[in-house]
Amino acid sequence: MRTILHQPKLNTIKMVEDRLKKKKCFRNKYHLFQNLRGKVMYPTITVILDYLEESSKIGFKKDGSIAWIFRVSHKSKRAHKNRKSIIKKR
Repeated sequence: MRTILHQPKLNTIKMVEDRLKKKKCFRNKYHLFQNLRGKVMYPTITVILDYLEESSKIGFKKDGSIAWIFRVSHKSKRAHKNRKSIIKKR
């Protein structure tokens, strides 16, 4: 088990996840690293990719390429679309 030195923030995880969703596939981790618009440290990307792989959102091919594999069901899309906003009453 390796020691994690770089704990990613939620906005960083979302940024990487959104980029992977949009592009669908990257040749390798370094190619993804170059395509991120923010300044993210390489070890942080490794931690994020480990998390996304554990949650079955991405897959690694034998050649080292990364592919987005997560599919959203129609039921969850519909539920998300029809949800009611929660308004704080003062």
